[in-house]
Amino acid sequence: MSVINHLNGGINKYITSLQNFTKRSTNLVAAISAIGPHSDPEYLRILQELMKLGIAPSGNKSVDKSKLEQAKIELVQKIQAKQEEEQQQNLKVQPLEAAKESQQASLEAERPGAMNVAELNKIYFGLL
Repeated sequence: MSVINHLNGGINKYITSLQNFTKRSTNLVAAISAIGPHSDPEYLRILQELMKLGIAPSGNKSVDKSKLEQAKIELVQKIQAKQEEEQQQNLKVQPLEAAKESQQASLEAERPGAMNVAELNKIYFGLL
């Protein structure tokens, strides 16, 4: 039974990789067909950026330009959301670190004899 599951998993991975290849090749074919009638450098740049983002061009410069602008806006929003999330995580971590430091300082203040014992142990074992 596990052999069959293993084979099914391998087949599923193979099918997924074929589907991904098909999507990429479809985008490439669409880009090449869109480039054909155009020699506008701006449109060629737009097509190149669309391909980098994995978006299939339509063949119409204004449509592709708006697709690219929308994709860039979404990308910026994702980046900003991620940065805000990281800042929130940092704000959560900072109070915990401050609490640990204050707790450690209070414990050291409560145990002044421990420091004396540590110093005596260093002298006894010849570490000083």
